[in-house]
Amino acid sequence: MIVKTPKQREALDLIANNRHTLLYGGSRSGKTFAIVYAILVRALKEDGSRHVFIRATFTALKRTIIDDTFQAVVKTAFPELITKISWNRTSWVCTLPNGSELWWLGLDGDRVDKILGAEYSTIFFNEISEITWKAVNIAATRLSQKNGLEKRMISDCNPPSKSHWSYQLYVKRQMPVTRKPVPENDYAIMRLNPIDNTENLDPHYLEILENLHPNQRARFLDGLFLDDAADTLWAMSWIENNRSYDEKGNTHIPELYYVAVAIDPAVSVNKHSDETGIVVVGATEEGHYYVLEDLTGKYTPNEWARKAINTYERWNADFIIAEKNNGGDMVENTILTMDSGINVQSVVATKGKAVRAEPMAALYERNLVHHCGEFKDLEEQMTEWVPLESPSPDRVDALVWGLTALVERVRPSYTPGWSGHPRPGDDQEQAEQDDEDAEDAGNPDSIDELSLSEIMENEELWTA
Repeated sequence: MIVKTPKQREALDLIANNRHTLLYGGSRSGKTFAIVYAILVRALKEDGSRHVFIRATFTALKRTIIDDTFQAVVKTAFPELITKISWNRTSWVCTLPNGSELWWLGLDGDRVDKILGAEYSTIFFNEISEITWKAVNIAATRLSQKNGLEKRMISDCNPPSKSHWSYQLYVKRQMPVTRKPVPENDYAIMRLNPIDNTENLDPHYLEILENLHPNQRARFLDGLFLDDAADTLWAMSWIENNRSYDEKGNTHIPELYYVAVAIDPAVSVNKHSDETGIVVVGATEEGHYYVLEDLTGKYTPNEWARKAINTYERWNADFIIAEKNNGGDMVENTILTMDSGINVQSVVATKGKAVRAEPMAALYERNLVHHCGEFKDLEEQMTEWVPLESPSPDRVDALVWGLTALVERVRPSYTPGWSGHPRPGDDQEQAEQDDEDAEDAGNPDSIDELSLSEIMENEELWTA
């Protein structure tokens, strides 16, 4: 039997009295159970009301809430509803006896736009650490169903890093992107941890969490927002603080002088093989770099070749780049067999992956790389990869090759003596003189000689 804990009762009171509420904390702390319970109460209270449950992927939503938590809440708190809920498993809407509807939505592919199809009394973001600020903004415009209920936007998560927008919004109380202060008494936050839910857990579950890696234990047992890992090359703050937005907060892509499609092909094709990294990057004449798209996935050679060709044409790219000693010849041959007019270039790796990645991370630290949107999987790989502990992941490999290829073609303004080609329009004689002056001054003359500065110091761990 599931028991409603004191912490859950406190969380329910918070939801009842605040328009925006984030319940965060460790794994299996009862956060989602409390939220599903609150939404069912609201739906039963107001006939014909509409409420939506949202997660990054529908598969995860179905596995964790539809088939698990939702069933447990109904069985425990509303057993009379078990046979009275009507399910439409095509549109994934369930209807309660009073006509209220519960909508279930994953944000896979182009499903973000489906949020716009209705107005809601409650919007629930499950595992908000996996959801972009853009998607939340789109959903917020639909929290407007006219009825007797106060409107509620509720979220939960196992806390990500402090660079995530949810930390900015709910803890630092700043609007993401604009950094403007949030309205007073409009954003409530509460931490729930497994220790608060022991009545409903297996006796050995806390022991499992205690034995996790320190970072994982801090997140899933103690429920803490974490600083960026000290041994990684990239800090999440470098990404978050340099996203490319216009004045209205929309993704902004400037005029680009070069665009490249970078491929890191998987060496095998089976269910256990790595993904094929496909990342699109661009550069301006001024030496700023833009991550435009991440299309990484599990593909056969013909599939990733067709994906790369279509992406090359869609972005009007200048070239496709791939590492020669990791399938570069195969990439070139496979793509040119499909379309001989594609500009495919292979590069040879003469240095280790960490050494190649360091100067690209330095570009991020110097505020020269901008993500046009949010690329969750890529950014997680970037900020979690520890070079001395594990091989570089597929998305990061593709990103590094793409940026490296662009750097070789654009002479960045911030580094005199760069050995790449001058920017279009540069005075050649002046450029050569700059290089000589830089060499005399002892400045680095190639990207590989740039040293990576220490990871910027972060704030202390925040505890509620």
